[in-house]
Amino acid sequence: MKGYEFLRLIQEIGVILNLSTPTISHVITIYKRFTLSNKRQFKKEMVITACFYLVSKIVEDMKRIRDILVIICVVNKMYTLANQERKQKLQANNQADYDEDPIKYLGIEQYENYNIEFFDKFVPLFNNEQYAEWKREVLEAEQHILRIINYDLKNETLDSYQLLLNYLKIFQFEQGLRQMIFDIFQDTFFVDFQTDTTQVDCVKGSIYLGIQFFRMHAVDKQKLLKLKEEFCSQKWWEEFMQISYKQLLLFQIDMLQYYNAQDFVQA
Repeated sequence: MKGYEFLRLIQEIGVILNLSTPTISHVITIYKRFTLSNKRQFKKEMVITACFYLVSKIVEDMKRIRDILVIICVVNKMYTLANQERKQKLQANNQADYDEDPIKYLGIEQYENYNIEFFDKFVPLFNNEQYAEWKREVLEAEQHILRIINYDLKNETLDSYQLLLNYLKIFQFEQGLRQMIFDIFQDTFFVDFQTDTTQVDCVKGSIYLGIQFFRMHAVDKQKLLKLKEEFCSQKWWEEFMQISYKQLLLFQIDMLQYYNAQDFVQA
């Protein structure tokens, strides 16, 4: 499974845990920092649980370790089943799987209409002794994460979402463009940027890229009157947004590579 696909899986777990979009993005940010800095071996399930557990405390939306572990185990089993069903369908249709990646991200949206009894069979039945061991591993991973982030619990992710909302309020874009920009910014959390790119850079780059997409695909020409050429000019962006045109281009290249990698077409 590709790196960004695994992060998508973390996003799905966050949705099931009923966490907000900024909170899930913060979890992904911390997990990425862990993978870049980790020199100790931890099970992925314990690391992800620790990330959700830590962030839920930071945003004061506390989730129990047991509940997070159960959701992760259920999603893992459902995901395994989805891959098995995919292979069986290919074999039944005499189709070969030429994908070089043996583990493919499929998403779990296909299970949304199933009743609760369907999911019950995936819930792990661990005894108190086993749970105590898992909890110990999660807390060890949490302490390791805290050392990696230098015990800095400031939620920069939430701040970046607020900055984006402030910019959108100032510019007063129409709804379609606002949603496009918001979606692009959410996608930045799944991208490994080739240059040193801060979340503030991602906010500004998302606005710029959203405008480019919107101008390319907009059918209603009247909507384009709000997006005059001088608004996107190099000088305007460098003076008002405090970001160089070179940074914007590098951001755009990384995002387009991400979208091309997953055969994504922005509508």
